[in-house]
Amino acid sequence: MGLEEQGVQKEYSIRLLQRLGVRADYLTPQKIQELWIESSRHDTLFSDHTRGKVEPFLDILFASNAIVAEVYDISEELPIGSMMMNRIIRNFDGLAHFTLWSGKVRGKEPLFLEMMRMWMGEFNLRRLSIEVVGHGKGLIRMIERLGFQHEGTRREGSIHKDVWIDLEMYGILESELQAKLQEVLV
Repeated sequence: MGLEEQGVQKEYSIRLLQRLGVRADYLTPQKIQELWIESSRHDTLFSDHTRGKVEPFLDILFASNAIVAEVYDISEELPIGSMMMNRIIRNFDGLAHFTLWSGKVRGKEPLFLEMMRMWMGEFNLRRLSIEVVGHGKGLIRMIERLGFQHEGTRREGSIHKDVWIDLEMYGILESELQAKLQEVLV
């Protein structure tokens, strides 16, 4: 997928790493280590219960009800982030996760929208959900730009640095995603 960034055309691809417990050949032990190192640098990806522990990370990476992909910058020949969906319930819902290692997401929304479109189609989902820590204001702005709607707050839903914090619940319906895709394509 090509995107224009600051007047330069950049090409990105989405590499499938794992689908419903079946590992892609590309998901080597070295790639798993790279993903763990990059993910560990993002403090808010882990609660106090999981931070620094590789086992919960591997549980998600190899879950039989999850799909994991890597966002790859073709021109730079570098992975720039990951996209995953777990808690997949076919014909209903899945819990989406988006991470860019640089934290710079503006302008990359079409990548996420395309992945969301693919997931919804593949699993015949009516909706996608996202959970965000309450203090993740930049991430909240990004998922709202993608068309997700705030659906509620899970009070003290996670613990971060010995402080219980709220989780904000967001969702997007298939019809809302289609409307957002039409808006972006125009």
